[in-house]
Amino acid sequence: MRKIYLLLLSAFLFTANSFAQIAVTVSGTGVTTPALAPSYASLALALIDLNAVTAYTTPGAIVFTCAAGTNETAPPTGLVIGSATLNPLLNATNSVAIIKAAGAATVVNAGVGTATPTSAAPDGIISIRGADHITIDGLTLTDGNTTNPATMEFGIGLFKASAGDGCNNNTIQNCIFNMQRVNNANSTAPMIEGSVAILVINSTATAAITSLTPTNGGTLATNGTNSGNRFYANSINNGNYGIGLSGFAATLGVGPAPTATTFLGDLNNDIGGVALATGNTILNFGGAAAATNPAAGIRANNQWGVNISYNTINNNNGSGVNHITTLRGIYGQAGTSASANINNNTITIKAGGTTSNAIGIDNVIGTTAAANTINLNNNDVTGDYLTATTGLFYGVWNSATAATVNMNGNNVHDFSYSNAALAGSGVIYPVYNSVAVAMVTADNNTISNISRTGTTGGTTIGIFLTAGAAGNTQNVRNNTINNMTIDGTGTASTLYGIQTSTATVVCNNNTVSNLSCIKTTGTGVLYGIFNIASATVESYNDNTIFNISHLGTGITYGLYIFTTTGTRTMARNLIHTISSAGTTVAGLNSISSSPNIFNNKIYNIFSTSTGAPIVSGMILGTLGTTGAFNVYNNLIGDIRAVSANSTGPTAPSVRGINITTTTASSTINLSFNSVYLNAGSTGTNFSTAALFVTASATSTTAALTMRNNILVNLSSFNGTGLAVAYQRSLTNLENYTTTSNNNLFFAGTSGAGRLIFYDGTNSDLTLAAFKIRVSTRETFSVTENPPFLSTTGSSAQFLHINTTIATQIESGGTTVTGITTDYDGDTRNVTTPDIGADEFAGIGADFNPPAISYTAMGNTSCLTDRTLSAVTITDASGVNITPGTRPRLYFRKNTNFNEFNDNTNATDGWKYVEATGVGGSPFSFTTNYSLLNLGAPVLGDVLQYFVVA
Repeated sequence: MRKIYLLLLSAFLFTANSFAQIAVTVSGTGVTTPALAPSYASLALALIDLNAVTAYTTPGAIVFTCAAGTNETAPPTGLVIGSATLNPLLNATNSVAIIKAAGAATVVNAGVGTATPTSAAPDGIISIRGADHITIDGLTLTDGNTTNPATMEFGIGLFKASAGDGCNNNTIQNCIFNMQRVNNANSTAPMIEGSVAILVINSTATAAITSLTPTNGGTLATNGTNSGNRFYANSINNGNYGIGLSGFAATLGVGPAPTATTFLGDLNNDIGGVALATGNTILNFGGAAAATNPAAGIRANNQWGVNISYNTINNNNGSGVNHITTLRGIYGQAGTSASANINNNTITIKAGGTTSNAIGIDNVIGTTAAANTINLNNNDVTGDYLTATTGLFYGVWNSATAATVNMNGNNVHDFSYSNAALAGSGVIYPVYNSVAVAMVTADNNTISNISRTGTTGGTTIGIFLTAGAAGNTQNVRNNTINNMTIDGTGTASTLYGIQTSTATVVCNNNTVSNLSCIKTTGTGVLYGIFNIASATVESYNDNTIFNISHLGTGITYGLYIFTTTGTRTMARNLIHTISSAGTTVAGLNSISSSPNIFNNKIYNIFSTSTGAPIVSGMILGTLGTTGAFNVYNNLIGDIRAVSANSTGPTAPSVRGINITTTTASSTINLSFNSVYLNAGSTGTNFSTAALFVTASATSTTAALTMRNNILVNLSSFNGTGLAVAYQRSLTNLENYTTTSNNNLFFAGTSGAGRLIFYDGTNSDLTLAAFKIRVSTRETFSVTENPPFLSTTGSSAQFLHINTTIATQIESGGTTVTGITTDYDGDTRNVTTPDIGADEFAGIGADFNPPAISYTAMGNTSCLTDRTLSAVTITDASGVNITPGTRPRLYFRKNTNFNEFNDNTNATDGWKYVEATGVGGSPFSFTTNYSLLNLGAPVLGDVLQYFVVA
């Protein structure tokens, strides 16, 4: 008997545990018909009576308080809230709340399921069916099943009761969901793959795989949508999705603000609220061992006005598994012409696939522009994808063609891609807009510590705005891109800090630094800021680009603008420390039409190549068919090729300004630039040029006008190399305009190899020889070693002039229309500006004589005084016209001594007269024969004369 008794006791204990109940107390019992009981032994019984309500006798709220520390097991398809009698009664006043009492957890356990996401009646824990104004607060919902199909498809599901009765204005908050990620099973739309903690769906609970076409009842409560629902401060663990919204694909009334009483799509659902306190935490989702379907923390399909903000999403915090197929933190899937807010989320993505994509935020909501706005702002994205071969990573990605897209304040950081043993060739786009948008703004983002490793190539772009169109605008401002690295044995990896595209582009005040290709085998390009498409108007101003390093042989540019239509401005950029082991390196490369390039500071640009690199401070490449390069007030120096072996003097390895364009019907205006070279190389042959110009054998090359530039080259030269101030590729001077003047050319102490000018055939060691060659150009140009305060690029005094030392730079320039200030913003002298980028109050030094021109007097037999008219006299520092020191005409008879004693007839030699009148050039002079010692001329005498000023 004892033995039998023990067996019976064991059976009793098992039964009691299996049928544990959540005790419920009720407030608001007197407001309904039938009246609710004041308490219930279980939540299931309480909900049965709630669903049986047929009327509210008086308006009021019903609150079910669930006892702490209790638990209850739901049927496989879930505890049901909602009925044909209850649903029409519910509103903002007649509401229902199910809350947990203070204390230990109140747990609703899942039953043992038999369905899958392809079943008409999926398994779940709580099923809200067409009910409105329901609040579930603080419950714990746990799926203890570990195999399929026993696991749940949803924790709490919001279903429609019919085509005219959806779930509206419900709140799920402070709940804990413990789901099963093993459920990654296929779904039949509108169901979502695998297990979902909170599911909002356009179907009924008993026909979940059949999409409804909502009917319009004229009110939000009767038009068949699932709208206005709020999901706040929930903690979701495991599962395949954290929160999934799957609405009706509305086509009528779509737009940024649909009419709530008539619209049939889901409207204004809210996941996370507007503060950290209301954000949801979604952890360890995805990662099924044999996953064939995507996983995401939050998925929102066919939603209008949705808010997804302040959520914390991490698919593997150490207790999860890296998902092996497509993985997203947040997926805004669809919503034609909708607006959406996806802001202030913290997302960690850890992918375990090879070819699938890993995405922090993937937004497609808002396609088909209709004055709608997509906000993807202030999100924090991190993680890794260490197993990738061809899979892609996107941090914050928009592919919706909304009217306005804002991608501001995002922080994408500390992401590692692939590893040294894998191909790792997929692209990495931390912030990416991939479609034409009328207005896209990417401001104040931070991209940092992004690294990729692999045996093949791939593309990494910190901020990428692509596929714009004429009339569109792309704003990229105040972003910080820092520490993006390419490593591994692959070759053709490409790395850009910022890339813009076709549109009106404003790319200002960005800082791009520490971009590195540390692969010595790397052949891919490396650019700080890059535009490749034909934008209409572009501004690339006030950017700081530095520490761009390529250990491979790929092309490396700090700022690269590649577009040949429209106009663009590149101003006040600070570009420095750009290096490569390759043969093409430049601080700034402009291959564009009608650019205005001014007030940029470029220094420490170098190559370590032992070949024949071309290292340029600034490249002025292909122009459009019309327009002009206006290049002025730039400071350029410390351009180096430390191991270069130049191919010959015609191909200098270092070029301060490198003009490569040969486009006709356009002009290049170089004004007030300061270029200083002092490079050296260990190579056998080494040649440099402060200014290099690609000339044409004909006059079709873009016209070049140079005024007020300082071009100094103190570089060493090796072998056949030269150090040249101004070099042209051919002897033809036709595109070199006659208005070029007032420049400073200096190549060190005159001697073999140090040239003012070189054209591949002719060389000029002296300024005088150069002026003869290019006459009538450069009449007032000068040569000297400028008294720079500093030639160190990091100094604030870089290539500024010492005001205490006399120099020809002071007041040595000529006015250039439209340029009224210098590099520092100081006002230029209106009539006699200083040469170079620095306008200063200094001490002038005039070493050049005035330029004097006139038509000689003809040979005649005239014995009376003669007049020399129309004598033009100009001088960089002005012509003295004060009486007594005015320009003079000296004259003598050939029989007079060739000397000057005094200006009277008492002595032999030269005599003079001053210019007539009191004005300036042109001057006239009339001889005075009475001053001649030997008397007035007679027949047979020859009169000799010259003009001085």
